[in-house]
Amino acid sequence: MHSRDHRLQTLGYQRTLQAPDLWKLDTQHTAGVLAEKFDQAWAIRRQQADAWNAELEKGITKPGLIARVSWSFQALTAGTNYKERYAALEKHWREVDGRKHPSIALALNDTIGFFFWSGGIFKVSYGILL
Repeated sequence: MHSRDHRLQTLGYQRTLQAPDLWKLDTQHTAGVLAEKFDQAWAIRRQQADAWNAELEKGITKPGLIARVSWSFQALTAGTNYKERYAALEKHWREVDGRKHPSIALALNDTIGFFFWSGGIFKVSYGILL
């Protein structure tokens, strides 16, 4: 432990810490800078999701091979009209399952990366151990 950390702990034990007692953060770790970076990352994630959903609605984005094979199998075993069942499954994918939503976790990853994930690992590890 650094002597500066030890002095801070001792002082905090003796009295309530005040703002002048604490050392300054690097500018890149201040709330204002991180909030701006998060807002930018969130805006990009929203734009990407909106662009995907627009292409999905227009029919530009096509379902993957696994989805098409799965729908074919479901349509064959449904006992109803194959084309209607397949079309209904694809329609559901375009309107519900295939849509993307922006991710706060990924926006946080874009903002603070290692610190976000390492904090999550410590939190999960602590929860498992206790």
